[in-house]
Formats: sequence, C-alpha cells, structure tokens
Amino acid sequence: MRFLIKLLISVCIIVFCAQIGRKLPSLAGLVAVMPLTGLVVLIWLCLDNLGNFNLITDYCKGAL
Repeated sequence: MRFLIKLLISVCIIVFCAQIGRKLPSLAGLVAVMPLTGLVVLIWLCLDNLGNFNLITDYCKGAL
C-alpha cells in the first residue's frame, strides 16, 4: 500500500510538470528538478529509514 501511495504522488508530480511544460517549459524544469521533487525524495527516505540520520544527512549534502 505504501508503494502505491508513493507511486501515485510521483505520477501526479510528473503530470503536473508536463502540463506546466506546455506553456512555461523553464518553470516546469525548475519545479521538476529542485524543491518539489527533492522534498518528496527526502520524505520517502525519512519514512523508509527511520533512525538512519547518516543516510538523510548524506542525501541533503548531495542535493546541495
């Protein structure tokens, strides 16, 4: 069930970016690359690896 929720949210983000990309491609690229997707991945990592702060720290350093 958790996987299906992740899949649904990820698909919604991709469709959202594709719809924006039709009229404002640079904005769609910015949304797809930076804050929204990075936050989603960080949330997935936190939920899947509770207590593994090294993994989350390494992800944040890599994202910056």
